[in-house]
Amino acid sequence: MKKYMINNRAGVSELVLEEAQPSALGERDVEIQVTHSGLGLIDALQFSGVMGDMQGHTPGLEVEGFIRTVGAAVTNLQEGDRVAAMCFGAGLATVLVTHSDFVVKIDERMPAGMGAISLVNTVTAKESLSIARTIGRFERVLVHAGVGGLGTQFGQIASMLDAKHIDAVVGNDEKAILAKDMGYHDVYYRHALSDIPEDFYDVVIDSVGAQATTSSFEKLRSGGRVIKVGNSSGKEAQQFDSLKFWFENKTVIGFNVGLWIMEDTERAHAAMEWAVEQVAEGAIRIPYEVRPVAQLEDSLADLLNGKVMGKLVVEW
Repeated sequence: MKKYMINNRAGVSELVLEEAQPSALGERDVEIQVTHSGLGLIDALQFSGVMGDMQGHTPGLEVEGFIRTVGAAVTNLQEGDRVAAMCFGAGLATVLVTHSDFVVKIDERMPAGMGAISLVNTVTAKESLSIARTIGRFERVLVHAGVGGLGTQFGQIASMLDAKHIDAVVGNDEKAILAKDMGYHDVYYRHALSDIPEDFYDVVIDSVGAQATTSSFEKLRSGGRVIKVGNSSGKEAQQFDSLKFWFENKTVIGFNVGLWIMEDTERAHAAMEWAVEQVAEGAIRIPYEVRPVAQLEDSLADLLNGKVMGKLVVEW
């Protein structure tokens, strides 16, 4: 097999393609011949060095491919099945060995490559919004980076969960047009966060960090929740006056999908099956572009520089 690994020891980040042996196959594992690897901003941040020393790490959180081999205790998958899988690292490789709980079948309704972008963000949005929805009003939602790979899922799933007014924050006019096409009510620009009404939203989605985080708290009305699901700005953590949670009746919810699926694999697998079915049926839309793996480093640079709307997929 071949896999890409990050080399950033010389002060300049690069991806090195190396030959390697697949991991040993456990009795509940499957081995996947990868045809497509999904790319997200977190992969670009790891590659750039913003997230610290990632020397030797293989990026990639999800893949699409075909089952090559299954472990002795696997009964729901077999050789030849077309599948999508979460892997949380190691996705930029031609072969992936992972636990069968993190693998779901996909069918011909999905175009080639779509399986590699249907899991992580869709499951994150569904599960974190479901939590937020149980603890207060759920009428008005604001999504920072509203047409990014993660933001597009939050906007659509908030609507599926009966939010009535869903707004987006975007970076430029082109993204504002896509936001309207994706069904957002009002669209704001990240360079003009003061234009967003204060004391208005029940839920604010923050995957950005920095000023987006501090402003998110101000945009909530009493009983509101910020859902913290990332730090794409790469900036240092923002500090809150903890007494404000009490005085203003506001909450911050953190959701890390990688940790969550390890803690509740049964629910995670059900959420993955739900995600691929919604995407296959067209109930959830994912803007994406497929590029050849030869354009991998350029693709990561485009993600880092905000030139991508939706998701990127690399084809092996």
